[in-house]
Amino acid sequence: MAEIWQLFHPPIHPSTSGCKMHWNYSVEDCDQSKMMKTINLFNHPADFITVDAGTTIFEQGQATDSMYVLIEGKVVIKRDHQELVIVTAGNLIGEMAILENRPHFASAVAQTTCQLLPIERKRFQFLVEQTPNFAFDVMEMMAERLHQMNVRMAS
Repeated sequence: MAEIWQLFHPPIHPSTSGCKMHWNYSVEDCDQSKMMKTINLFNHPADFITVDAGTTIFEQGQATDSMYVLIEGKVVIKRDHQELVIVTAGNLIGEMAILENRPHFASAVAQTTCQLLPIERKRFQFLVEQTPNFAFDVMEMMAERLHQMNVRMAS
């Protein structure tokens, strides 16, 4: 699942995720993600967030206006303290709250040190409107995550 993000901000840390990182956060050959083709997420430098392992990124029931691109690291998604899925670099977290305009269904906790890129609701809507494949890629990623949770619950 080869994807590319082109952002106008140099990486803060070198990649350890197994993806090739280039100066403006182009991510190529990330087997974990199938979210975005070549798109420009921002028209200005972005603010990246780095969180340590064990940090809660958002809590179940918390209202939000942002979702996150997981640039580096692993995040555990939990509901009622039960692990639902582990999200890896190249994927979104918190997208359901943006799409449903509701508080977060689950909590997100950094399993490793993570680098995140927040995407506000307005920017997400712009990307959906201006990039034909973006919405489909997000839906495909969500369907894969739902499949993983179904398999986990069945076992």
